[in-house]
Amino acid sequence: MTVTQPQYENILYIKSSESLEHQLVIQHLTHEQQSQLSMKQFIDQLAYQFQRDVRTQQKIASETLKVHQMIPIFLSKSLILCPLQSQRAAIQYYINVTHVIAASSHQQDTRIHFNNNLSLIVPMPLNQFVRKWKDAYLLTALM
Repeated sequence: MTVTQPQYENILYIKSSESLEHQLVIQHLTHEQQSQLSMKQFIDQLAYQFQRDVRTQQKIASETLKVHQMIPIFLSKSLILCPLQSQRAAIQYYINVTHVIAASSHQQDTRIHFNNNLSLIVPMPLNQFVRKWKDAYLLTALM
């Protein structure tokens, strides 16, 4: 699977799959897509489309935001991927923070709301998510 420019505009989140049939679930604004690529391969390919390097973008973001864990990846004004779990986690989540419209608490987890009445429940506290969300928006203003 290759990533093309028009597809990136409406990516809401990327999640590692719980199924053995495919490795990734990519949720777009209008549809869901599965991929055989690993999370790292997909994000590298996505960054390549923007003529950017993931490690360089993470280093710039880390120095700018003064954070050193789960660093947002700035690819464009409409695509900022923010990791919500560590790379060692069984299920990884990367959300495009530019499409997040709200977040709410869901028991001990966080429900992230997107356009078209789509939502995603992630296993992290709401205040931790809000901090990540603010960091990513600050990155948008500074880049």
